[in-house]
Amino acid sequence: MTPTTTSPPSEQQKAAASDVLANRSVGEKVVTRIDEWLSDDIGVCMRIARLEQPDTATQILGERPTTGPKATAWDLAAGHITQHQTAFGIDEGLGKRPAYEDKSFYAERYAIVADLIPKPARTVTRTTNERPSVGISL
Repeated sequence: MTPTTTSPPSEQQKAAASDVLANRSVGEKVVTRIDEWLSDDIGVCMRIARLEQPDTATQILGERPTTGPKATAWDLAAGHITQHQTAFGIDEGLGKRPAYEDKSFYAERYAIVADLIPKPARTVTRTTNERPSVGISL
């Protein structure tokens, strides 16, 4: 098998690519702009959550850790919770759990927010049956 080499794009290819990008559909441009706004909004929501620690976030996440990675994770989750609640008019919690087959924007946002909420640590307890001693006890 011979190795393939790619040559740099020609000026004609660069011009064609520029035309494609310049003539993207209006819908694509709008979606890209909305994604940028949502991303900026998450940053604002995170800052507000960090400074104000809203009740809606603390009810779900508990109190905010003071420093470190857990505080950063809390800020991110609280920002997403705030944005989710605002976007869908939810007063508390995350709202109704979407159906498994639901592929809506609501279901997508719900999944993102739910994944950011720390899961409680599970402790495994095993029941043991103590058997009475058969031997001699001292």
